Formats: sequence, structure tokens, C-alpha cells
Amino acid sequence: MKSKILVIEDVPEMAQLVCMYMENAGFESLSFETAELALDKLRDGYVPDLILLDLNLPGMSGLDFLKKFREEFKTIIPVIIVSARDADEDIIASESPDAAIITVKDTGCGIEEKDLDHIFDLFYRGTNSRREQGMGIGLSVVKTIIDTHGWKINVNSKVGEGTSFIITIPLETPQNSEESTQNSVEK
Repeated sequence: MKSKILVIEDVPEMAQLVCMYMENAGFESLSFETAELALDKLRDGYVPDLILLDLNLPGMSGLDFLKKFREEFKTIIPVIIVSARDADEDIIASESPDAAIITVKDTGCGIEEKDLDHIFDLFYRGTNSRREQGMGIGLSVVKTIIDTHGWKINVNSKVGEGTSFIITIPLETPQNSEESTQNSVEK
């Protein structure tokens, strides 16, 4: 069975592009332009394996969607938040023969090399991030979710030039391989 990805994106061209890449990489994708429509689909019993969420949505914002989602649903579904708060961020979906690849990159201040080995540690705040709000939890949670699914995340950064996070989603995760093995043994 294909992994299901729910895309909540109000720019139809972007949603179509992301869905096309995900489907070409072997995933089932479904997109909605508003958070309200996505919530209705979830209420109808649709359970995706991953949600790609734009924070800047018309009507109900992405953050309001997350609050409502957490209130109504007790299931844990990883959510990748996409926020185009400035034009200096890019999200690139690509594929290789064995994986879908999502790259999130910015042209911000970058991460110092001494911090790179620790950015996924719980409560770690890098040298350049101490001026920003936060507690050092977000990247640790992201890494845990990605590891749980058998995916990979890598980071490339240069101070003064920006940072890229590369998420690699294998077409067949270890979890899916185990299910396939169990299903074939049961038959």
C-alpha cells in the first residue's frame, strides 16, 4: 500500500507540483486549498502518513489548523510546516530512483560548523539562533519523526549564505518492508 501525503497549500500550482513529485515517487497525494476542507476530509476518516502544511492559508491559518487537528484527532501524524514568510526560502521536491527528496533551504545567517553536530539535540540552541525566539525543541522533534519513519535528514550550511535541510523518503521504508513481509507470510 502506498504512503499517503496530505498537502494543504492555497497556491494551486505549488500544490500540483508537490503532488506530481510525490506521486512520481510512488506516494499517494491529496491536496486542499484551505485548512477547513482538509479538516473535513480528515473527519471523514482519511488518515494520511504525512501532512505538508502551508502556514499562510486563507481563512483558517496553518497554526489554527494544527490546534484544531490536535484537539480533534488523537492519532500522531507527522506534519512538515511550510512557511513562505519571505522570498528567501525555497522548498524543492525531487526524486531519485529509490526515494523522494524534499529540500528546504534559506539564505539566512547560516549555522556555524561547531553547531551542526548538535542541532538535532533536544534544547540545543546554536550560536546564531540565540537571538531568535524558541527553546531548541523543533529540530529534535523533526529528527525523531523522520527516524521513526525510516527516513533520513541531512543539513548543509554556510555562515552568511544559508542552510539547506534535505529530507530523503525511501520509496520502501523499513516499516513498509516489515508489513510486506508480514502480509506475505500471512497469505
